[in-house]
Formats: sequence, C-alpha cells, structure tokens
Amino acid sequence: MSNAPHRPDGTELELYRAVMHRRLAGLRHTAPALSIPTTGVGLDSLTPETDISSEPPRDPLLWEAGAVPGNILLVEDEQALARAYTRTLKLHGLEPTWVADATSALGELRVRNYDVVVSDIMLPDHSGLDLLRHVRNCDPDLPMVLVTGMPNLDSAIDAVALGAFRYLVKPISNDRLIGCIAQAQRTRQVARLREEALTKNTAFAGTGDAELSRAFERALEPLWIAYQPIIRWPGRSIYGYQALVRSDEPSLALPSALLSAAERLGRSQELSRAVRRSVAKTARGLPMGTRVLVNSSASDLLDSDLFSASTPLGAVAARVTLDLPGSAASLPNADLGERVRQLKGLGYRIAVSIAASGYMDLSRYDVLEPDIIKLDVARSEGFGQSATQRQALEHAAQWCEARGRDLVIEGVERDEERNRLHALGCSLFQDCLFTHPGRKLSRS
Repeated sequence: MSNAPHRPDGTELELYRAVMHRRLAGLRHTAPALSIPTTGVGLDSLTPETDISSEPPRDPLLWEAGAVPGNILLVEDEQALARAYTRTLKLHGLEPTWVADATSALGELRVRNYDVVVSDIMLPDHSGLDLLRHVRNCDPDLPMVLVTGMPNLDSAIDAVALGAFRYLVKPISNDRLIGCIAQAQRTRQVARLREEALTKNTAFAGTGDAELSRAFERALEPLWIAYQPIIRWPGRSIYGYQALVRSDEPSLALPSALLSAAERLGRSQELSRAVRRSVAKTARGLPMGTRVLVNSSASDLLDSDLFSASTPLGAVAARVTLDLPGSAASLPNADLGERVRQLKGLGYRIAVSIAASGYMDLSRYDVLEPDIIKLDVARSEGFGQSATQRQALEHAAQWCEARGRDLVIEGVERDEERNRLHALGCSLFQDCLFTHPGRKLSRS
C-alpha cells in the first residue's frame, strides 16, 4: 500500500459529499439485478497470504473499552492490493474478509454481520456503486467506503446520492484508510447503540412505568463512574478527569437508556444527585489541584442540592468542575449570574461544552463565567482543515488564553488531527486516541 499523501481532489469530493448528503438523505434506489447466492460463498481461493504470526495490537483508533475487533468486508479484485489492505487491517486489530467481486460480497453480507464495507468501484461483475445500491436498500446504517483509481465527478455524485460513507482516491495512505474505517466503525456502533436503546425503551413502553421504575431502582444501586483522563499534549501529563456515569443493570447499561429512563420517570434530578454522590466518593481521595469534570444538565442549576456545602460533592467542591452544556447559558427564568457566583463561592469551577463549528461566539457563555471551554470535534471530521475552521480554532485558543480560560478539545480520532489542532494552539485533549475511560483513576 502506498504511503503517498492524499490527493487534494479527494478533499473536494468529500466536501461535495457533505453538501449533497443533506439534499439527498432518505433516497431509495432501484438496484440492477445481482445474483445473490443462497448459501455461503467459498472464499478459500481468495484468502490472502498474510504473515501475521502474533496477535495484533489494540489500535487506539479502533478499540474502545470492551469492544471486539471490527469485521471489515473488503471487496477488491486486484490481488496484490487486496493483500496489502488485508495486512494493514490485521496489523491494526481488525478482522478483514476479502472477496473479489460484488456477487461474493452480497453472499458474505447474507451470512455475516459486518461493521464496514470497503469496496473498489471497478469490479469484474458489477460496479461498487451497484453493490452500494443493494447495501443501502438492505441496511441503511452499514457504512460503505468506496475507493477508486480513476475518480470522476459522475461517480462522486452517484456515491453521494447513494449515501457512501467516504469516497477515497487511490493511492490511499495507511493512516487515511485506518482513520476512515475508525470513523465508520464509530458511526456503526452509535447506530447499534441507538437501536438497542430504542428496543429497550419500546419494550418498557409496552409494560408501563412500573417495570421501568424497578429497573431504574436496580440501576441506581450498582451505579458507578468511569473516568476518562484529559491529557496535556505533548507531555501526556494528566490535566484532569471526565466523570462518566455507568450502571451494571443490564436493561439500562447504556448511558443513553439510563438518561432516557430517568427523564421518562421524572427522576432526572434523582439520577444527577446519585452521580454527584458517586463522584464525591472518589474525589475525596484526590490531591488538591486534581480536576474532576462532572457532566451536568442545565436543570441541575435549579437544584438546591447542588448549592449546599453539606452534600457529599459540596464537601469536595474545590476539586470539582461542573461540565454544563452551552444551552445552560440561555436557561429561562433563572438568575444565572447569581447562581454561578454561589457555586464558585463553594469552590466549584465551571466548564461549558459546545460543538465545534466554523463560527463560535464564545462570549455568549460569559454569563456562566466558565473556567474551561470544551469543543467537541467528533461530529466534524477533519475539523481545522479549512481556512475558516483554522481561524475559528485560533480565535478560540487566543480568546481563552486572553481570559485565563482553558480550552479542551474532545473527539480527536487520529494523530494527524491532534497534530493539526496542536499547531493551532490547542494542547488539552479528551478522547480515546489517548486513553479509554475506566473504573479507576490513572496515576500516570
């Protein structure tokens, strides 16, 4: 596989895709007739000859705590290139299956679940675009990456219209390929988590609130906190920890399901208080100066329990930063300025989390007197590449520095993104590229 830099026209095609995707979302397609095998496809003759004698490492781009290796379907008729792709994927802890044509690919999709499909556009029996049409009609959430050595505008437009996850132009560097697959895997995992949460909520909806309430009670009993370090780059020293709620109750193990259940039962305040009590148990043993960021909702600012020094968290307020959403700045019918002053009088610090964009008016959050601004770039792949985004990040870094506020970047997935953001003045990062959340605080 070539390590040549990505061609500039690939960026333009991806930008075009981002614009077109909104216009063509939800489109259904008529696919040409492909012969779909009724039994498993024999692939022995197509299995690449790789020399991987040891267990591959857990690549930080692709692994999350407790995750299993991603199953990748590779559709490529050029054997030498397929072997190179396969070797790279295995070295990064993935489990690739190689087939040489669209018909075999459809056979594989019938008998096995895959996280990502990577397919050449030019195949011997049908095109990768034809394969994409079938995949979209059968599984709208399965990410499919199309690659080509002969890019043209027509194929790019078709890829956009059909909902391809990415359109990559050969030669593709290892970092580009793995980074793209990592993002596609995360998209697939999020879709699955949402489906699981929806299934669980639907099941509860059929049985009424009584069963959900009992499950919620069980969830509060084994409630625990996962801690994800916030790293200062490039020294890798620990700046602080993000506290993330978890539960061992199987029916509400997903944080999204737990939060949805609390909201439905009208017990969000109870959940917030339980989280604060759990965090306090850990925070008591931390040395002064250690920061623990606790996710808080805007409505928490209306909870009298938060303003009491006699609560477990209030007793360690000097070590706690309340991580509020940007929407808290517009909380109606609340004297935010006075409430923030009371919290800071107890020793709390304030963080405000917002999504990164090309234009960010950080002064709108002044009413919350934040000590930390957190920018989430996870939903903006390649954020900081365009001139507008670079200017926005440079402005955010300079704005925070001038006011004595810390800027934390969340959601970076690749080394090249981290390096680019660091060059723009960002030095604090929170994401799985550096470290995963865990039950215990890291002392390194």
